[in-house]
Amino acid sequence: TNWMPFGSTKTMDFSSDDFYVGIAVSSHENLELATLETSELKISMPPPPLLAGKDIGGVRLAGSAYESDDGSWTVKGSGYDIWGSNDEFHYANIGKSGDIIVELRVDSFDAGYEWAKGGLMIRETLETNSVHYSLFVTGSNGLANQGRESSGSSWNFNDECLQTEPV
Repeated sequence: TNWMPFGSTKTMDFSSDDFYVGIAVSSHENLELATLETSELKISMPPPPLLAGKDIGGVRLAGSAYESDDGSWTVKGSGYDIWGSNDEFHYANIGKSGDIIVELRVDSFDAGYEWAKGGLMIRETLETNSVHYSLFVTGSNGLANQGRESSGSSWNFNDECLQTEPV
């Protein structure tokens, strides 16, 4: 496999040392689920198991997350988007603190909308308007490196490329 750097270095300032890390999925359509499948998730400092998942924001279809016996994950989510000043998505996550290293291999992403998103998210809180840093596979727009730099702001940084899964 040939790997290439993507995006730019970004430092996120959280208000405390505690944060959440996990897999986020938004279908960009409130009445449709998108599905992300991964064969590998590694989180340093030894990782406890991810929580079963939580819907963030006003999603209309409940999402789900489950881990297979081989360690692979399937996460399904609806929600309007992870963008702007408030997010709607499903989030399988754990609480962490300190420095971490995270690796996620996305094997497939099944979504009906071009800006549906699924992938890795590091988030300050579980509120809809939280600071976050994310690296997503999109429905048909390649990879997106996105985030919110302050709680409630509608400004998001965004780097994109046309590479698709597996990543």
